[in-house]
Amino acid sequence: MKRIPCDLFGEGESISFNISRLMELESALKRPTVNIIAAGIGLVELTTAFSIGMQHVKRRTPQWYAIEMQRLLDEGEYSYNDFVKPVLEAIIASGLLGKSAYYEAFPEEKPEGEELPKNE
Repeated sequence: MKRIPCDLFGEGESISFNISRLMELESALKRPTVNIIAAGIGLVELTTAFSIGMQHVKRRTPQWYAIEMQRLLDEGEYSYNDFVKPVLEAIIASGLLGKSAYYEAFPEEKPEGEELPKNE
C-alpha cells in the first residue's frame, strides 16, 4: 500500500488506500469508487476519504476534516484542488485503476521499456 504525502492536516502525514479501505469508502458513500471518481469528488467524498484514508495517522471524523479544510481555506493558502490531489493520487496508488493510470500518476516508477497491457 503506497502512502501519499498529505501534510495538509499535520506535518509528515500521509493518505493511502487498499481494497479494504476502498470498500469502507464505498460503503460510507454508497457508491462504487470508480463512480465517485467519474462523477467528481465533492466535499462529502473528500472528507470521508480523508477520514478513511488517513486512519493510520489518527482516527478523525469527516466533520473534523471539514472544519480543518475550512480553516485552511480561510487562511487562503490552499484551494479545493489541493485537497483533491492527494485523495486521487492515493486511489490511483492503490492499483484499482490499473497500471496505465498508476504510471501516468507516477511516471518515475515505470520500469524502463515496460509495455503496458493493451486492454487497460
